Amino acid sequence: MSAAQRPTQMRNGRFSVIRPLSKGGMGALYLATENIATGNRKVVIKEMLDYYDSKDPQGQAKARRRFESEAITLANLSIPGVPQVFDYFSEGGRNYIVMQFIEGQNLESGLSHLDENGRSVKGKPYPAGQVRQWGIEVCKMLDNLAAQNVIHMDIKPANLILDKSGAVWLVDFGTAKAPRSKGSGVQNPGKAGLKKSSIFGTIGYAAPEQAAGKPEPRSDVYALAATLYHLGTDDDPGVHPGKFPQMDRLPQDLRLALNRALVLDVRQRVSARELGRQLEPRTTRAIGFHWQDGTVSTDPQDLVGTAETRWGEARTYFSNQSWENWLRDVHRHDLATKIEQIKAQIPDVDLGLDAFLRFLNPKLPQPVLYLPATALDAGIIPWRSQRMLDIGIENRGRGVLQVHLRNLPPGLRSIPDVLTVHSKQTLKLVIDTTGMSPSQRPQVIPLIVDAGPAGRVRLRVRFAIPEPVLLVDPPVLDLGSVYRGQAVDGTFIVHNLGTSPVQCSISSQVRDSGLSDDHFDCLPGSEQIISVLVDTRHYGIGMHTNEIRLHFQAGAWEQEQIIHTQLWISIFQTFWKMAGPGALWALGCGLYGGFLGWFLATLIGGMDGTVQSPIIGGLLGAFLGVVICIFPALALGVLGWLSTSPGRNGLRMGAILGGISGAAVGGVVGGLVGWLQVSAGIFGLLVGGLSAGVLGVLLQRRIKI
Repeated sequence: MSAAQRPTQMRNGRFSVIRPLSKGGMGALYLATENIATGNRKVVIKEMLDYYDSKDPQGQAKARRRFESEAITLANLSIPGVPQVFDYFSEGGRNYIVMQFIEGQNLESGLSHLDENGRSVKGKPYPAGQVRQWGIEVCKMLDNLAAQNVIHMDIKPANLILDKSGAVWLVDFGTAKAPRSKGSGVQNPGKAGLKKSSIFGTIGYAAPEQAAGKPEPRSDVYALAATLYHLGTDDDPGVHPGKFPQMDRLPQDLRLALNRALVLDVRQRVSARELGRQLEPRTTRAIGFHWQDGTVSTDPQDLVGTAETRWGEARTYFSNQSWENWLRDVHRHDLATKIEQIKAQIPDVDLGLDAFLRFLNPKLPQPVLYLPATALDAGIIPWRSQRMLDIGIENRGRGVLQVHLRNLPPGLRSIPDVLTVHSKQTLKLVIDTTGMSPSQRPQVIPLIVDAGPAGRVRLRVRFAIPEPVLLVDPPVLDLGSVYRGQAVDGTFIVHNLGTSPVQCSISSQVRDSGLSDDHFDCLPGSEQIISVLVDTRHYGIGMHTNEIRLHFQAGAWEQEQIIHTQLWISIFQTFWKMAGPGALWALGCGLYGGFLGWFLATLIGGMDGTVQSPIIGGLLGAFLGVVICIFPALALGVLGWLSTSPGRNGLRMGAILGGISGAAVGGVVGGLVGWLQVSAGIFGLLVGGLSAGVLGVLLQRRIKI
C-alpha cells in the first residue's frame, strides 16, 4: 500500500492512524489512537493479508470466517507478556485486529542489523544470563498459548519488546492456529525473503514443519531457540538457515537447552515448558538464595531483613523473577504466585517489593515520614525566573513510603510528582515566578508533604520577588527654542537598577510626535534609549508643555512615571526662517542692480547729468531695467540648466521675468523721475535697484533659487 493509500481514519473515526510501524508478509502494522470513553489511548492496528484466491467467492467467504475465528481466539487471550487484543473489524475489503500498544525497544535494536534506510548498524550479543531470563519468560507465554491451541508463528528478536520496567513482551500476533497448506492461495511460500515475515514464518527462525505449512505449538519453540541463539551470539540465523555455527560461544547448559529445542523432527523437540525448565540457571535450584555479598537466605522469611539492608539488589531480584524461580525450586509456589499477583496489581517496583515483604511479615513496622528541615528559604528570585530547592525526605520507619506535595499554588511544582522513599531521597521543588508579582514583602508558601499512612509534615517555603527599581532621565525633556515648522527631537533613558525585569509601555500626549519604541522589556541592569521626534508645523507661537507617560508592569505590580516636555516656538526665529533669506536675497539683488544701474546711467547720461523729459526717462529706465535684469537672469538660468534638468525651465523663466520686470519697473520709475529732472546716476540707482530686487523675488518664488 503506497503512502497515499495509507488509511488515516478507521471505523468511522474511532481510530486515527499516527504512522506505520512496519510492513511484511504477515500484513502491515500501524500505530493509532482510539477514541474511548475515558479519552484517547494508543493502539496497534494490524492489517491482515487475504489468503485466498480473489476469483473464488467460496474461498473469500471461507477466509472471512477464518479471520473472525482467529480474531475471536486472540481477543479471548489473557496471558502475561502477551498484548491484549481489543477489537477486530473489516473495512474497505481488508481485515484488521486492534491490539495493545507496548512502548519500548525491540531486542533486534541491540543486535547488528540494517536500519530503515538499509544502512548497517553494528550491535553486540546480550549477556547470557539476560538471554536465559528472557527465554524463561517467553516459554511461559508459549506454554499458555499452547494450552489454548494458539501459535504465534513469527517469533524473532524484532517481535520481542522490552518495556521501561524491564519486562519482555511477545508482540505482532497476526494469526491464531489454523490449518494452512501450500494450496491456500499464496504463491511461492519459500520466497518470503530474508528477515521477511509470512504465514510460513521468517527464514532462519521458522521450523521445518512450519515452512511446509504444518505449524504446531513446538514450531514456536524452535523459533524461540533460534531467537535466543541470535540474542546470545549476534549471529543472524537468517543468513544461514538451519545452521547455528556459533553455538559454542554460549554457556554449556544454555547450549544444551537450545540444541534440544532446535531438533528438526518436531516429535523429538522439547515443549515450551520443558525448554523453560532447562533454561533455569543452576544457581536458582540451590536450597538457599544467594546474595551478592555471600549472604544466603535459606527461608523465605529471611528475605525480609536482608532485603531491607540491600534494597537496590532486592528490587532487582523481585523484578527479574529471580525470587520467583527460587521459590518454585523450594516448592513455595504460593509465594511465587503471590509475587506475580503483586506485580500485576502494583506496577511500581519499590511498592510491589514492599507489599511482598509485608505479606511475608505482616508485623513489619510501617514507614514514618521525617523532614530534616521544615522551613526552606529560596532567597531572592527575580520576576520571570526559576529557582529549584531540594527537599530532604527521610523514611525513619520500615519499608517504603510515597510522598507528594499538597497545596501547591500556581508557579510551584515538584519533580517527580510522586517520590518513593526507602531510606533517604531528595524531592525537587521548582519555583517559577513568571505568573507571580514582585512585592516589597517576602512570600511564605505553606505546603504539606503527604506520605499517606506514613504521616504528613507541614513545610514552609520562603522567597522574595524584588520590585523593579526604575530611573527615567531626564525627568523634564526640554526640546529648546525653535521656529515654527522645524522638526525637533530629543531623547530620554529608562534605567532598570533592580534585579527583576519589567515591561514598559509609553504613551505620548505631545502633539504631532513619534516615539522610537512604545513597548519594550527592560532587563535588570540595562537601559533603554527612547527618541522623541516632534513636527512643529501646526504649533503656534509661544511655549508648549505636555507629558509623556511611562507605564511599568511586572505581573500585578504596576508603576507610572511622567516626563514633562517643554518646547518654545520663537517669533523671531519663525520670522527670520520665513522672510530673512528672501529679504537678504532681494537686498543683494537690489544692491547689485542699484550699483550697475548707477554705473550704466552715468555712462549713458554722458554729458547731461539729468533726465530731460518723462518720455526719455521712461525709455531710458526701461532700457536700463532690461539690461540690468536680463544678464543675471540668463546667468542663473544657464547655471540651473547645467546642473539639473529643471534648469531649462529656469533659463527660460529667467529670461522672461528679466525682460518683463526690467521693462515694467524701469518704465514706471523712468516716467516718474523724469518729471523730477534728477541726475542720471540717481535715476539709474533707483531703476537698477528696484528692477534687480523685483527679479530676485520673482526668481526665488518661481524657480526656487
